[in-house]
Amino acid sequence: MNLFRHRPLAAACTLFIIALFAAYFCALSWLLVLMILCGTLGLFFVVRGLVGGFSYRRLFLLLISFALFFGCGRAAWDKWNTESTWDSLYDRTLEVELTISEVLYANTYGTEVLVEVEAIGGEQTDACAVLRVEEQLPFYVGDRVRATLTVHRLDHDAFSDSSEYRYLAEGAGAVLVAESAEGFVLLEDGTDSIRTRLLDLRAVFSHRIAYAVGGDEGKLLAAMLLGDRDLLADQTTRDFRLSGVSHLLALSGLHLIILVGALERVLYLLRVRKGWRIALLLPLCFFYLMLTGCNYSLLRALIMLGFVYLSALLREDNDSLTSLLIAGAVILAFTPYAIFSLSFQMTMLATFGILAYSKLQAFFGALLPKGKGKISAWVWRAVRFVGSSLLLSISTTVALLPVLWLTIGQYSLMTPLSNLLLVPLAPFILFGALLVVLLPFSFVGAIAALPATLALWLTGAIGSLQAMISLQTSFIPFIVIPVLLVSAILLCVDLKQRYPLAILPALVCMLAFVLSFCLINRMDQSLSVVYRQDGNNEGLVLVRGSQSMICDLSNTSLSQLRADWSAAQEEGATELSVLLLTHYHGKSAFALSKFLQSVLLHELWLPSPCEKAERDIFSEILAVAIKYGVRVTVYDTDTPLTVFGSGKITLSERLYTTRSVEAAFSLSLCYAEHTVCYHTASLGEYLAQQGSEHTCAATHLILGAHGPVAKQEIDISALETQSVLVADKEHLVFLKIGRAERYLLAPNSYKYVLE
Repeated sequence: MNLFRHRPLAAACTLFIIALFAAYFCALSWLLVLMILCGTLGLFFVVRGLVGGFSYRRLFLLLISFALFFGCGRAAWDKWNTESTWDSLYDRTLEVELTISEVLYANTYGTEVLVEVEAIGGEQTDACAVLRVEEQLPFYVGDRVRATLTVHRLDHDAFSDSSEYRYLAEGAGAVLVAESAEGFVLLEDGTDSIRTRLLDLRAVFSHRIAYAVGGDEGKLLAAMLLGDRDLLADQTTRDFRLSGVSHLLALSGLHLIILVGALERVLYLLRVRKGWRIALLLPLCFFYLMLTGCNYSLLRALIMLGFVYLSALLREDNDSLTSLLIAGAVILAFTPYAIFSLSFQMTMLATFGILAYSKLQAFFGALLPKGKGKISAWVWRAVRFVGSSLLLSISTTVALLPVLWLTIGQYSLMTPLSNLLLVPLAPFILFGALLVVLLPFSFVGAIAALPATLALWLTGAIGSLQAMISLQTSFIPFIVIPVLLVSAILLCVDLKQRYPLAILPALVCMLAFVLSFCLINRMDQSLSVVYRQDGNNEGLVLVRGSQSMICDLSNTSLSQLRADWSAAQEEGATELSVLLLTHYHGKSAFALSKFLQSVLLHELWLPSPCEKAERDIFSEILAVAIKYGVRVTVYDTDTPLTVFGSGKITLSERLYTTRSVEAAFSLSLCYAEHTVCYHTASLGEYLAQQGSEHTCAATHLILGAHGPVAKQEIDISALETQSVLVADKEHLVFLKIGRAERYLLAPNSYKYVLE
C-alpha cells in the first residue's frame, strides 16, 4: 500500500506543501535557520552523488532536502513582502489608488472586494488587500479608483481565525476600510479589460441558460456549468449543503472530467486523431478555466489533464498521484497563499483520498461476481456501483476530515446517499447546460430542465432530514486525531495484499461517531446556557442536544452573531432553531443578510417595534427574512416565550436612562427549577433614578455590559441568587458581592449547565 514507494517526486512535492504550510506559522528568523540547514543538507547529498553516484536513496533524500528548502523559502519570501509593505501602515488613514480585481461580497448593506493596491500614501506599491465599505460600492471589476482609507490588520473585526485565513487565501495583506462610498473617485474605467469581458461573457451565458430553462432549474444549470452562484436561490444553496453535496455547485475536477470526456468522445466519433484532439481540447479547457474565474480546483484538474495528455503523446504511463502532488506544488510555487484556500485544500485532499484508496476499489470489485445472464449481470453491476460510490464517499471523507473538523465544523450524514443519487445526474445537468448555451431554444431548455428538477427535488428531500452533525463537540478530537494518524501510517507502510486494513480506521471512526452522538443525545438532556461578552457585544446561547437558540443582547453585529453560533457548535449544536433580538439597531439587517448566507436559521423572533425608526429597521429585517425563507415571530415584552418545549424566556419592557438612548432591560430564562436572569449595565442606575430597588430572585444573575457604565455602587450581597456573574468591560459595575461562582468556558465567555 506504501503510497510513496518508487515515487520520490511525489514525496518531495508532499513535503514542499507541508513545509510551506508550516512556514506561515513560524517567525522569519526561524525560517532562515531552517533554510540554511535544509540547503546545506541538500548540497551535501549533491556532493555525495557527484563523488559516489546518485543511488535511489541519495536521490530521494536530495529531493526531500530541496523540497523543504524551497517550501520554507517560498513562504518566507511571501511573508517578508507582506510585512515590509504593510507593517508601518496599520491603523493609519491614507490616500490609496487601487484597482478592483474581484467582488467578494456586495449588496445594499455593504461591499467587500479584493483590490490591487498601486499606490498608498503617494508611494508606488504592488500589493493586494481587501476593501470593505458599509455601503454599496458603485464600481465594477477592473475599475481603477482613488479614496482615503484606513489600513487595518487582517483580523480587523474578525469573528474567528477562519476569516483572517479567508483573506490570506486571496493574497491580501491588509483590510482597507471606508465609512462610505462618497469619497471614491473613478480614475479609469475597467470595462475594456480582459477580466471584465470574460465576466460579462459568463454573465451572458448564465442569463441565457436561466432565461431558456427558467425557474430554479435554469439557475442550477448556470451554477453547475459556469460557477455563477449569484442567481441561485438561497434555499437551493442550503439544500445542497444540508445534503452534503455542495461540491457539485463548486466547479471542480469532476466538472472538467465530464466535459472533457464528452468532447473527446465526440471528436473520437468524428475520427479526429489523438494529437489533434489534444490540440483542440487543451485551449478549450484553458478558456473554460479563465471564463469561470480560474479557481484552484479547475486549475489542479487542468494541470493533471496536461500530464495525462503528455504521457499519451510520449507513450508513457501516467502516475495520477504524482501528477496531483506536482500540480499542487506548481500552484503553490506561484501563489503560496493558496495553501489557506478552502478550494485548494478540499480539491487536493479529496483527490488524494480517491487516489490513495483506489486499490481498495479494485480489491473489493474483484471479490464480487460478474453474474451469469443479463439480469444477474445487471444486479451485480448495480451492487458494484453502489459499493464503489460508498467507498469513494468514505475515502474522500477520511481525507477531508482535517478541513471538515477545523474549518467547516459540520458534516452531513446523508453525504454517501446524496453522492450515490446526485453525482450520476451531474453529466446530464452539465450536458444540458452546454446544449442550452449552444442552442438556446425553448425545447432544448425543457429537456435540460428534467435532470435539474430531479436534483432539486432530491436535495430538498434529503436536506429536510436535518442530518447535519457538529464536529465542534469536545469528544471529536479524541476520534479524529487517532483516525488521521493511523490512516496516515497505514497509507505509508507496505500492506502488500492486506489492502482492507487501510479502511479500518474510517469504519472505526464512523462507529465511534454514531455511538458518541447516540449516547450524548440519549443521556444528556440538560440545557447549556452560555453567556458571551466582548466589549459592548453580548449574547446568550442556549443549547439542548443538537438544537440551539441565540439571544442577541446588544447591537446584532455580524462578528457577535458568528461568535455566538461558534459557541453553540462547540456545545454540540448542529442547527440554529431561534434567533431572538432584544432591540433594534441600524445595521441589524446587514448583519443578518450576511450571517444567513452560511447559517440555516429556522425562526427569527423580533420585538414589537414602537417608534418609526424601529419600524423602518423592522421592515428591512423582514425583507431579509423573506429572502432567506426564515419564519418571523413578533413578540411583546413581558410575555413568556416557550423555548425547547418546557423553558420560558421573558424580556422586560425596554427602559431608557437620562444619559443614553440605549435601552435598559432584563431577560429571564426559567428552565426546570433554575432561573437565569440577565440585567443590562444601565438597569441598576435606571431603577435607582426611579427610586426602585435592584432586586432579583434568580438562581443565576448576569450583570451585563450593554448600555452606559453605571455610576453608583450596587450592593447585591443580599440578593437571593446562587451565583452572580459580572461582565468585565473596564470594571463597568462596582459590586459588593456576597457569594459568587463563575463557570469559565473561554475568554469573555461563561457557561451554566441547567440539569
